Amino acid sequence: MLKKIKNIGLLILVLIALILPNVTSAQDNTVRLTSLDFEPYYGPSLENNGFIAEIIKAAYGRSDYTVEFDFMTWTDALNKAQIGEYDGVFTLWYSHERENFFVYSDALPPNELVFFKTTEDTVSYEKYEDLGKYKIGIVKDYTYPEKFLTAGLEFIEYQDDKELLAGVYGNEVDLGIMDKAQAITAVVPTQSIVFMNSLL
Repeated sequence: MLKKIKNIGLLILVLIALILPNVTSAQDNTVRLTSLDFEPYYGPSLENNGFIAEIIKAAYGRSDYTVEFDFMTWTDALNKAQIGEYDGVFTLWYSHERENFFVYSDALPPNELVFFKTTEDTVSYEKYEDLGKYKIGIVKDYTYPEKFLTAGLEFIEYQDDKELLAGVYGNEVDLGIMDKAQAITAVVPTQSIVFMNSLL
């Protein structure tokens, strides 16, 4: 029987403090934020860049700030926000290391992070260590639960979630990890994917 795992929060708005000396956009009441394309939550092809972007705009609007969004790879978003090319990056999971560079706001709505696999594969586990015989796909520079990362498992890194999905379809890995709503949006109807229990 698969282990029952509760939901965890992902959608956290993170801002680089506007007192950074090389951040100038705040002077004209414009905040420049960056992140990855993460449908169905936010992205350049969604109306008004998605509902998460609308929440962020509304929050800044209360202080008479406008917000500009740029979308790019997750690694680029992190790096450019960290060096001050942008005023902040949004939907960043918390980690002690990131706290050296970023100031966190309150959390936005939670999401559900899940394992997923093809219908042909049989995978079961009671604890993380039971997954040691499987190859698990993750995305570079994403943060995952510490207990999962330190369980001695074999991870294969991908550049983004689309590549991760392709890796599962191509049997490069036995399992992938992804936001469930995003995976449902990205999966092609003819492709057979099974979602397992939520990941702590």
